[in-house]
Amino acid sequence: MLKKILGVKIDDISKNQALDLVSSWLSQKKGLGPKSKIIVTLGPEFLVTAQKNDGFKKILNSADLSLPDGFGLHLAGVKNRVTGIDFMLKLCEVSGENNWTVGLLGGWQGAAHETASELIKRYPNINIAIKIDGHQADRVLTSLKIPPVDLLFVAFGHPRQEKLLFDLKGQFRVGMGVGGAFDYISGQVPMAPAFFKFLGLEWC
Repeated sequence: MLKKILGVKIDDISKNQALDLVSSWLSQKKGLGPKSKIIVTLGPEFLVTAQKNDGFKKILNSADLSLPDGFGLHLAGVKNRVTGIDFMLKLCEVSGENNWTVGLLGGWQGAAHETASELIKRYPNINIAIKIDGHQADRVLTSLKIPPVDLLFVAFGHPRQEKLLFDLKGQFRVGMGVGGAFDYISGQVPMAPAFFKFLGLEWC
């Protein structure tokens, strides 16, 4: 169900519904160009930034899927919650089964490579075609060119990662901004305990 909060659209859907949608995009005949799809993971901090940055608000509203990530969105009537890191991991899990290529771009020093190693341990069939750490990303940011992939995860934090995804559009089939996900998956930053996550108090 599509909702709007402070002028920003949110797709109030479950993780399974989101997975079905993304799978339907990637099951179509391979092609890049205008068929590239962008996923954003909305939290309250995105809404705050969007009120001060009209360009960022336009980017959010032109995304193909806006996942309700932040716990605080419940207070505005959003029923579902799909955290960026959980959805990224689910997409990585099923990527090998579907022969989807994966790209990792961003994170702290070494995070993309360490995340790739961890993902391969968890999902041996995953095909990681790109792994570029944040401190090595200057050539991408300058040239705005990457090898084409099916799934591109960009971890620079908002609004930078969302703008970069739109700048790179046409070089991936589905792109998603994942904030600090690489740092958590790689173990550089500890995950919040399950109890805090249940209360919506995690720092992820």
